[in-house]
Amino acid sequence: MRGGCLEDNILQEAYYELKFLGINVTCLCLQVTYSILSGDGGAFTVNSSTGTITTSASLDYETTQEYKVTVQATDAGSLPLATTAIVIIIITGVNEHSPQFTPSNTYNVTVAESLALGHDVITVSASDADAGSQGEITYAITAGDTYGNFVIDKHTGVIELVSGLDYETSPQITLTVTATDGDLGSPLGAQATVTVFVVDVNDNYPNCLPSLLTPAVLESAAVGDVVATLNCSDQDSGSDGQLSYTISSGNSDGKIIMTSRETDFV
Repeated sequence: MRGGCLEDNILQEAYYELKFLGINVTCLCLQVTYSILSGDGGAFTVNSSTGTITTSASLDYETTQEYKVTVQATDAGSLPLATTAIVIIIITGVNEHSPQFTPSNTYNVTVAESLALGHDVITVSASDADAGSQGEITYAITAGDTYGNFVIDKHTGVIELVSGLDYETSPQITLTVTATDGDLGSPLGAQATVTVFVVDVNDNYPNCLPSLLTPAVLESAAVGDVVATLNCSDQDSGSDGQLSYTISSGNSDGKIIMTSRETDFV
């Protein structure tokens, strides 16, 4: 005989009416008494008069998915006779647990903006106490990846760099990662925050516009007169973007000087 119970049924809600040999025992002239011999795990009880099986404790699908309950029916004869039946009770799982990120739902990682494409950045991990597909988790980046820098393996939670980072554009990127369980009807999910701190790298060369200057200077120019002004910049931040200037060639007679960190030739 087979019966079924939801794991979150309240006590006394689930029941199974015992019948032997296709005959409703309540129609017999002799009184029959029912009892559970084994297999109930303390989760069920049987009404000794009616044969109705009811839950007597909370059910947990993650602990036990099936009970094989042996029930005995004994008549009231002067020499009592008894028979047994096995009732197989199948517990149906309920998606009662949400995924939980471990060790917490906040992750921080620091990477250089020169990190190579295809490199693993960080791995997030979540677990779900439900059994079966209801405990299987998939991952997705659901917010924060404005420039499409990252992808996440939906099964492992590994976040990979797929587009170059730029400290000058985004020194800090905050991603939202969602973990969703595999329940087909009403999946449950949880979110984690992954903050990527981008470290600046001196990856931009100084740029001068124009790169060629041809100033005309009178031979009567006095010492200290400005003969040219450079317009140079560097897109790096901080000290990596601060420029200093030197004359590297073409001034063998030393008639032109450049003050450190200035753009004027004199």
